[in-house]
This record gives sequence, C-alpha cells and structure tokens, in this order.
Amino acid sequence: ISHGHSDHIGSVMLHARGARMRTGTPTYYVPADLCEALEQARVAFSTMDGQDIPMNIVGMNPGESVMIGNQQSKFRVTAFATAHRVQSQGYAIYSVNETKGKLLGKYRSLSGREIGELKKSGVEVTSPTVRSEHLDVVYSGDTTFQGLLNSPTISATDLFKADIMILECTYLDGPYDRALEWEHV
Repeated sequence: ISHGHSDHIGSVMLHARGARMRTGTPTYYVPADLCEALEQARVAFSTMDGQDIPMNIVGMNPGESVMIGNQQSKFRVTAFATAHRVQSQGYAIYSVNETKGKLLGKYRSLSGREIGELKKSGVEVTSPTVRSEHLDVVYSGDTTFQGLLNSPTISATDLFKADIMILECTYLDGPYDRALEWEHV
C-alpha cells in the first residue's frame, strides 16, 4: 500500500475479510506511519463484522526491503520515497535468483562423512552461491515526476530500468495545474 488515501487503501478490509475465508491471514506492507491507524480500522471493521478480520500489518520505511515468495520464486521488495501531499512510497520488486554452489572437484571422490568432517573443520567444499537480482516491477503510487527523479532511496536510472512500471497518471489529460497542486502525474 503506497499511502493512506482511501482510493489506495479503502478496499483492504474487504480483501482481508475474503482472505480470512480462503487462505488465512494476509500480509500488508504499508508506510510505517500508517500501521497504528490501519490497526484501529481493522479493529473497528472487525467489531462491525462481528468477527475478527485478521491482518498481518508490516510497516516499511523508504529504503527498507522485505523478502517475499517461496523456494521457487523469491522476490525482494524495496520501499522508496515518493512525493505526494501525504507520506507516500512506491515499491521496487526484484526477482532473486540463487545458484547454489557445487561440490568442488577435488572433493568429489570423498564420502559424505569425509565431506562433513571437512565442513565441520571450516573447509569450503563447494563453490560460492551466486545471487543475482533483476528489477521486474516498479509501482509508484501517487507521486510527481520530481518524486521519482529525486527519490533519496532509489535512483531514477534504476527505477526506469524496470521491465514494468506502474505509474499513477491521474491527470494525464490535464488540468496540469491541478496535478501540481495535488502532487500527481
């Protein structure tokens, strides 16, 4: 969730309520300053619903990252600062690929026990694990172009390398003075 305006967060309770019935407790990554208010809203909606609406609310600050996914698909999601009339942030999503190290040739003739002994004594018996990342998706939320170009937490050069950029363009056809006033593209 990029920020607390209702057009960006308003359906979160409906989503959480539905997830409760299907898959359990969903996790929501939000700007850190929204955690308390979102928890208060969760409690209020649970009261009105007559049943708890479970949510795992995780606050993030610009520059912080979290790993999501499973063994087959790992992603690093990094929050970055944007410029809007309330605290807001976008998210850069990197796919993470890890190639585990292979047993070094000089140890291939050894038994498992012998390899285990070497490992216990601190000998590296495998080549290093190689980790690479690729920027797949950038989501800006509401921001200005200056907010993207001047983000203190990620360079514009990196942002615009993403395979997919989801950029809110509220005033694409104008009026441009309102876009500047309300800090939108």
